[in-house]
Amino acid sequence: MQRRKLGKKDVALILILLAVSVGGWFMMTAALSPGEIPPEEHVPHGEVYFMGNVIKLVPLNVDQTFSVPERPGVVFEVRDGAIAFVESNCPDQVCVHAGFLNSPWHFAACLPNLLLLSVQFEDDLPHAAGNGIDTAVG
Repeated sequence: MQRRKLGKKDVALILILLAVSVGGWFMMTAALSPGEIPPEEHVPHGEVYFMGNVIKLVPLNVDQTFSVPERPGVVFEVRDGAIAFVESNCPDQVCVHAGFLNSPWHFAACLPNLLLLSVQFEDDLPHAAGNGIDTAVG
């Protein structure tokens, strides 16, 4: 039986599938462990996740630049109702090139730093209804 070597396309496909899997894992764990509700209702906010847990909620109506203690080499910026990775110590800078996010359910990830950034509205949070259950009737 002859063994086939992995080509560049095979490796690229494996990396893409891995990135999609990790992104899906971040999204699922984020839905299962939401953070605190922002003080103002119906204000879009950015959510910063580290290893699948919400570590910071940021209202998008206040321009600011910040980093998080878990990864001080990564800098976020809120400007004009949008949020983005603006600096990162990761090698490929994919997170920085994702640009500013301002639409619900959009996200960017910095996989080397285990960070995920997403935009949400209070109504999108599973716990907003007060029961902790997210349901849909079809």
